[in-house]
Amino acid sequence: MSCRLSEIHSAIAKLESFKSDSRYGYAGNPDMLYAIEENLLFLKAIRSLPRYFTWLVGRVRHIDGTRLKELTDFAVPEWDVAMHSRLMEIERNKRIKLGAPLRNNITTNLFLFL
Repeated sequence: MSCRLSEIHSAIAKLESFKSDSRYGYAGNPDMLYAIEENLLFLKAIRSLPRYFTWLVGRVRHIDGTRLKELTDFAVPEWDVAMHSRLMEIERNKRIKLGAPLRNNITTNLFLFL
């Protein structure tokens, strides 16, 4: 199994466990359960291109974006580390040239909120 598919299956298993684990406070919380279910549908869809297109055409328009959560919003430190590691790689990539403008925009706008 590829590393990408392994990460997807790991995330699916973790989210499935959240649905019934009261330690995280997600069980019984309708908004969190909705976010978990939508993330599960998305993760299952991105396992293959045809599944993704089916999800994109058939599901996206029905999603309530106000109730969604990103994977990093869940209590999983390794997801946070993975995301930040990948963002740092993108920032350092000289061909993409995304890092400096993005960093400058964030730091400039950050001071507006302080």
